[in-house]
Amino acid sequence: MRRIPQSSKLKAQSSSEPKKAARKPVHCKKRVMVFGTFDLLHPGHEFFLREAARRGPLTVVVARDENVRRIKGRMPLQTQEQRIEAIRTRFPTATVIPGDRRGFLMPLRKLVPNLILLGYDQTLPPGIRKDDLPCRTERVVAFRPRQFKSSLSRLPGKRGVAEKKKT
Repeated sequence: MRRIPQSSKLKAQSSSEPKKAARKPVHCKKRVMVFGTFDLLHPGHEFFLREAARRGPLTVVVARDENVRRIKGRMPLQTQEQRIEAIRTRFPTATVIPGDRRGFLMPLRKLVPNLILLGYDQTLPPGIRKDDLPCRTERVVAFRPRQFKSSLSRLPGKRGVAEKKKT
């Protein structure tokens, strides 16, 4: 180790001089994780993902087709691969992964986020309680839910983002 000559060392602060505020350590932003189907990615989803990314490095866990069918009682309109690609295209800095076949909590155990964000109407998967989660959760406010709620765009006679205008 190189020695610093005594003359170049900073002089000790006397007790009569006011102490300078210690430099605050630089903290890494929270690691944020979100879960969802993200079928037919629409402005409501994009708002949710932007809000999540604003809070820190984002990991998006996209529900597997078989889990969507089991929980929602129907298959998504897009394949899991299409849904993942749509998110990666619009949010290139996010880490986008498929849900784990072994269970909903596996991505949490592997990646250990600091924060889980839930959509305004999102519920935890069957059998999962907040106490099961390794970190805190927050809920994001809705972004024009009457216009962009995915399940509404599937209703007959509703022109939502699921239907493209025919020309």
